[in-house]
Amino acid sequence: MIRLSISTCRRLALALVVGAAFFAVAANLSPCLAASGWRANPSSLFSAGDKISTMIFGVFMGVVLTAAAYLFFIWIVMRDRGQVSLFFLLLCLGAYIAGSNEILMGPEGLNTARFTDSFTNYSLILSCICSVLFTYYFLEVDANSPLLRMPLFSLVGLLMIFLVYAVFDQTLARFLLPAISTFTIAFVLTAGLACFREEISGSLVHVIAFLFFLTGTLSESLYALGFIRTAGHANDVTYISFSLAATMFSIVIASQFAARQEEKEKALATSNERFALATRGANEGLFDWNLGTGEVFFSDQFRKIIGMRLENKSRSLKTWMRFIVPSDRRIVREALRRFRRNSEVNIINIEYRIAGKDDVRRWMHSKAVAVRDPATKKIVRLVGSTSDVTPRKQSEVALRASETRFRSITEAHPVPVMIVSLQAGVIMYASPGAEELLGQPQGQLVNQSFHRFLTGLEEREDIWDSMKNGKDVNLKEVHLQRSNDTVLTAALSARRISYQDEDSMVIGLYDLTERKQAEAQIALQQEALQQSEKMAALGGLLAGVAHELNNPLSVVVGQSTLLMEGSPEPGVVARAEKIFKSADRCARIVKSFLALARRKPPERKPVDINGIIHAALDLLGYQIRTENIDVVQNLEPQLPEITGDGDQLTQIITNLILNATQAMQNWKGTRRITIRTWRDGDKVSVSVADTGPGVPADIRTRIFEPFFTTKGGQGGTGVGLSLCINIAASHGGQLYLEDTPGGGATFVVALPLTTEVAGIKDVSAPATAVLPKNLKLLIVDDEVELAQTLADLLDPEGHHVDIAINGAVAMEKLHKAPYDVIISDLRMPVMDGPGLYAAMQREAPAYLGKIIYVTGDTLSTHVQSFLQEHPVPVIEKPYRLNDVRAAIANIVKDSASAGISA
Repeated sequence: MIRLSISTCRRLALALVVGAAFFAVAANLSPCLAASGWRANPSSLFSAGDKISTMIFGVFMGVVLTAAAYLFFIWIVMRDRGQVSLFFLLLCLGAYIAGSNEILMGPEGLNTARFTDSFTNYSLILSCICSVLFTYYFLEVDANSPLLRMPLFSLVGLLMIFLVYAVFDQTLARFLLPAISTFTIAFVLTAGLACFREEISGSLVHVIAFLFFLTGTLSESLYALGFIRTAGHANDVTYISFSLAATMFSIVIASQFAARQEEKEKALATSNERFALATRGANEGLFDWNLGTGEVFFSDQFRKIIGMRLENKSRSLKTWMRFIVPSDRRIVREALRRFRRNSEVNIINIEYRIAGKDDVRRWMHSKAVAVRDPATKKIVRLVGSTSDVTPRKQSEVALRASETRFRSITEAHPVPVMIVSLQAGVIMYASPGAEELLGQPQGQLVNQSFHRFLTGLEEREDIWDSMKNGKDVNLKEVHLQRSNDTVLTAALSARRISYQDEDSMVIGLYDLTERKQAEAQIALQQEALQQSEKMAALGGLLAGVAHELNNPLSVVVGQSTLLMEGSPEPGVVARAEKIFKSADRCARIVKSFLALARRKPPERKPVDINGIIHAALDLLGYQIRTENIDVVQNLEPQLPEITGDGDQLTQIITNLILNATQAMQNWKGTRRITIRTWRDGDKVSVSVADTGPGVPADIRTRIFEPFFTTKGGQGGTGVGLSLCINIAASHGGQLYLEDTPGGGATFVVALPLTTEVAGIKDVSAPATAVLPKNLKLLIVDDEVELAQTLADLLDPEGHHVDIAINGAVAMEKLHKAPYDVIISDLRMPVMDGPGLYAAMQREAPAYLGKIIYVTGDTLSTHVQSFLQEHPVPVIEKPYRLNDVRAAIANIVKDSASAGISA
C-alpha cells in the first residue's frame, strides 16, 4: 500500500507550480510550432501571436491537469469515492478548456465547428455530473443531509438524459447548455450552503470552489451580455475560474488527506502505546514470529513467565524449545508441523511443560494465530500468547482425583446414587446402579429430567418442599417409572448439597420390589396358615362329629342288616334295604370328610379311581344340586386300579369338582360338569370339564402358582390347585389345563399304572367270609346299643358274644374267662382302646394278637399315634357285617397258625 506523509503532500503541491510553468513555456513556443507546419484557424477567438492569452491558457491548463494527477495519487491511498468524482471533474474541465483553444484543436480534422461544439458540450455536461456526485460523497449527504439525497440523484439522472440527447441534436444542446450548467452549479452551491449552515466540515471550501466554477461557466454568457469586452477575455476568465476551482479542490483534498494521515499516525501511536502498556500489564506473555524474515518479538511478561532471558532473535526459539520437557517437546513439534501443513486451520492451542533452572516443572499454555500468504496459503507469521497454567493443572489433577474417588465410592456402593438439580430437576450424576435400577443404558441417564421417573406429583412436591426447607428425606416410599414403563416401589433418601456450584440434592434409592414381594408372600402364608389352622380346627370338629355320627350310623346299618337277613316278609326286607342304602350313603359322606381332613403319611395301595369319583360326588352332591348343575359321568367300567394314596387322590378330584362348581355359581349359560375316565397306554386319566366362563388367557400359566387365586375376597386361598399338582407329581403323574372347545375349562389328571395293578380289576363283589362255629367274642364299646347290634348280627351264626362298656370291665372279663376275639372301640370313658392294649401288654399279652379295633375317629392325634405305633386291625365305623366277619376270620386264622407253629 502507498503511504503519503505530509512532506509528500508538500512536494506534490510544488509539482503543481512546476507543471503550470511547463505548460506556460509550451504555450510560448506555439508560434514556432505554427511556423513549422501548424495552421491557425482564422475563426479562432484570439490569434496565436497573442502572447498573454497563450501564457494564461498554458498556466491554468497545467494547474488543472496537475491537480488531477495529484488527486489520482491521493485516491490510490485513500480510496474515497468523492476523490474519484473530483478527479474526473478536473479531467472534464481540462477537456473543456482544451476544446475551446485553437492551438490544441489546430490539426486538420479537429478545428471544425461541429467537432469543437461536441467536444465542449460533452465535457461540460460530464463536468456537471461529476460535480453533483462529488457534492454527494464529499459532503456525506446520507449522514448529514439525507433530504438532499433524492434531489441530487434525480439531477444526475436528468443530466445523463441530456448527455444522450446532445448526441442527436448538438445545436439545441449548445443553446441549452449554459442554462443547464448554471442551474446545476447553482443547485450544488445550494446543497453546500445547506451543509455550511449545519456546520459540516469542508462545506465552506466547497461553496467557494463552486463559485469559481460558476464564474467560469457564466463567462460566455457575460461576454454575450457585454460585461466582458472580447471573447479572449471571456476565455481567460474561464481558464482562471476553472484553475482556481481546481486549486481549491486540491487544497481541500490535500488538507483532508493530511488530517487523515495525522489521525492515522496518532491512532497508530496510541495503539502502540496501548500495546506496550498491555504487554507490560497483561498476565500472558506475547510473542510475534515472522517466519519470512526470522524476526522474533518476546514481551517482558513472556520472559518473566518462561523464566529465562530471551533476546528478540530467531535463535531464541531454539533456546525456548530446549526448556520444554523432552516428551512434550516432540508433541509440540508434531503439532506445529501439522498446523503448518493444514491450510484450513489458523489457530493452534498447545499445552506443554517446561523445566526451569531449578528443575521445577510448570505447565504452559500457548495460543498462536497464523497469518498466511494469500497466494500460497503458507504461514508467514505467528502471533500469540503464553500463560502459566500450573495452578489450573494442579486443580484439574486434584479434581480428577476427587472425582475418581467419588465415582469409585458411588459405583462400588450397593445403593444407587443420583445427584439432581433442585432448580431444573435435571439429573447431574447417576451411578451405574441407578442406571440399572431405572433401566437406562450406561451414560444416558445424565441430563434427563428426574420428573420423568418420579411421576407422582404429590411425592415429588413433598420431596422438593423438604429440600427447600432444609429438611432431610429418609426412606420415603415412592414409585418410579422405569424405561420400559414398569413401575417399581423404592425407598428414597435425599440430602441437600451444592454440586458444580448449583443447588442440588443427593439421592439414595433402595429397591423395595423384593421386600414387597416378600411381604405379599408372608401375607399369603399367614393367610394360608390361618386357613390351615382353620382346617386343623375343622379336622378336630370333624373327628368329634364323625365319632358321634358313626356310632348311630353303625346301629342303623346293623339293624337294617338284621332286618334284611332275618325278616321273612318281603316288604320289611325292602324297607330295610332302603334304610341300609341311606345309612350307607351317610357313612360314605362321613368317610369322605374324614379322608379330606385326615393327616397321615401317604400310603401306597391299590386305588379305584372311579370309586374316588363317586365318593367326591357324594361329598359335593348337595352343593352341586343347589347350584342347578348337571353332572355327566363317562367312566370306563374296566378301568385298572393304580397304586397311590386314596385320601390324596380324593383331594384332587374333590378340589377339581368344587372349582368347577364355584366357577359356574353366577353363570348365565349352560351349567354342566362332565367327568370322564379312560386308560391311555400305561396311564389312567381323569378329566373334569365345565361349561362356565373358562380361564382367561393371561392367567393360564399362573393358576398353578402357590397362593394365586381369582376368588379375591370370596374365600379363595390359592393353595388348592398348587396342592393338587404337587400330589399328582408325587404319584408320578401330572395335572394340566386343556383347551375346551365351546368354552369352559377342562382339567386333566394323568396317573401312571404299576405292574402289580396293571391288569383289569375284578368288579365282582368280595366273597363273604366264613367263620368257625361257636367262637367266644368280647365286644368292648361304651355305646351299648352299638355293641348289642353287633352281638345280634353275630348271634345267629352260633357265636357266644359278651359285652363290656369300657376297657376296665373288659380286663376283668379277660381275667375270668378266655375269648377267641376281642372287638374294641378306641374312644371310651374310664379306659379307652389304647389303655386296654397297654393293660393287656402288662397282664394278658396272649390277647394282643386277638384284638380288633373299631372307631369312628381316625383324626385324633393320640388315635393316629397309637395306630402308627401298634399295627392292629382297624375297622372304621359305620361298619358292615361282612367287614367284621373278614376281620374275625383273619384273627382266627392267624391265631391257628400261631398255635400250629407253637
